[in-house]
Amino acid sequence: MYYKKCPELMKMVEEFYRAYRALAERYDHATGVIRHAHKTMAEAFPNQVPMMMTDDLPAISPTETEPHTPKMRHPAGNGGYTGEPDSPLNKTGLKQLNDLYIPGEQENLPKFARRGLNFFETREESNEQNSGSNNTLSESKRVTKDETVILALKKAIAKLEDEKEAGLLQYQQSLEKMSNLELEVSTAQENSRKLDERASKAEAEVQALKEAQIKLQAESEASLLQYQQCLEKISNLEKNISSLQKEAGELNERATKAETESESLKQELARVEAEKEATLVQYNQCLETISKLEERIKEVEENARRIKEHANIAEKEIEALELQVTKLNEEKEDAALHYQQCMEIISSLEYKLSCAEEEVHRLNSKIVDGVEKLQSSKQKCLLLETSNHTLQSELQSLAQKVGSQSRLWGCIQEERLQFIEAEAAFQTLQQLHSQSQEELRSLASELNSKVEILGNVESCKQALEDEVHRVSEENKILNEDIFCVRYIS
Repeated sequence: MYYKKCPELMKMVEEFYRAYRALAERYDHATGVIRHAHKTMAEAFPNQVPMMMTDDLPAISPTETEPHTPKMRHPAGNGGYTGEPDSPLNKTGLKQLNDLYIPGEQENLPKFARRGLNFFETREESNEQNSGSNNTLSESKRVTKDETVILALKKAIAKLEDEKEAGLLQYQQSLEKMSNLELEVSTAQENSRKLDERASKAEAEVQALKEAQIKLQAESEASLLQYQQCLEKISNLEKNISSLQKEAGELNERATKAETESESLKQELARVEAEKEATLVQYNQCLETISKLEERIKEVEENARRIKEHANIAEKEIEALELQVTKLNEEKEDAALHYQQCMEIISSLEYKLSCAEEEVHRLNSKIVDGVEKLQSSKQKCLLLETSNHTLQSELQSLAQKVGSQSRLWGCIQEERLQFIEAEAAFQTLQQLHSQSQEELRSLASELNSKVEILGNVESCKQALEDEVHRVSEENKILNEDIFCVRYIS
C-alpha cells in the first residue's frame, strides 16, 4: 500500500512546494517594488512622504536578490526579500524537499511571478517616464498617484500573504505525511537488514555445497582417467559395450534429473513438514542400505582383486569371446528397445513437469500481499534451515564412519565405476564366472536403489537451494524499493 501511494504523495508535495515558491516569488517581487517606490518617493519628497511598512518589511540592499523561500538559487530579479522566514517550517520542511525541486523550473517560476505582478513594473516605468517628460506637473498630483499605487500594492501583498498561509498549511500536512512514510521506510529497512543477514548465511552454505561439488567432480574425473587406462587393454567389442553402458548411464541421469525436477515442482508450501519427515525416513533407510553396501563393497573389492589376477588369463581368452558378438548384438537391440521405452517415460515425465509448472504459476498468481509472502518465506526458511541442520548433522555422523562427506560421495562414485568395470569384465567372462556375475547383478540392483535414495536427497537439497535463491531475489527487490524510497526522500 505504501509503495502504491508513495508516488502520488510525492507528486502532491511537489505541487504544494511549487505553488508555495510561486507565491513567495510574487511576494518578494511585490515587496521589492514597494521598497523601490518608497525610495523614489523619499528621494522626491524627503520632507513630506514618510517611510511606510517599516515594521512589516525588513531592509534590503540592492545587491541582495534572494527570495523569501528555502535555500535555492534563482536568477536576479527586481530585488527580493532576504530576511528570515516567518514560519519555522521554512527552515526544516522546505529544506528537506529542496532536492525534489526540478532545476529546470527554477527559471520558470520567477517568470510566472514577474508575469503576475508585471503591472507594477509597467506602472513604475510609466511613472518614471512621466516624471522625466512632465517635470512641470505639480507635486500634489504626483503624491496622489503614489498613494494610489501604494494602496494597490498593499492589497496585493495582503492577498499574497493569505495565499502564502494557505500554502504553508498544506505544506505542513504534507510534512506530517512524509514523517509517517519515513517511519514505514525505517521498519522496511530493518526487515531488509535481517533478510540480508539470512541471505548471506544461505549464500555461504550454497558456496560450501558448490565447493564440495567441485571436489567430487575432480575425484570423478580422476577415476574416469583410471577407467580409460583400463579400457585401452580391451578389444573393440568391449568398447562397444562400454559406449552402450555410457548411453544407459546418461539416460538414467536424465531420468533422475527429470524425476527430481518434477518432485521439486510438485512440492507445495503447506507440505514442507510432511516432506521433511519422509526425507528423514528415507535417510534412515539410506543409512541401513549404506551399511549393507559397505559389506558388499568389501566383497566387490575382493572380487575385483580376483578379477585383476585373472585379467592376464582373460586377455588370452578374448579370442574365444569373439563368438559371443552375435549374442551381444542381440542384447544391444534389446537395450535400444529399452532406451525407446525410457524416452517414452521421459516424455510422460516432461508432460507432468509442464502440468506442474502450470500449477505453480496458478499458485503464484494467488499471492497478492508481498508482506505476508515475506513472512511466510521467513517461516519456511526457518523450517528448512532446521531440517538442513538435522540432515547435515546426520551426514556428519555418517561421515565420521566413512571419513568425510565428500569422501563418502567419492567412494560411492568410485564403487559405482568399479561396479560398471566389474560388470563389463564379468560379461566378457560369463562362462568362467557365472556365480560372481549373479552376485554382481544383485549388487547392481542394490546400488540402483541407493542411487535413487541419494537422488531424493539431492532433490531435497535442490529444493532448499531454490528456496534460498527465491528469498534472495525477494530481498533484492525489497532493497531496490528501499533505494527508490531513499532516493525520493
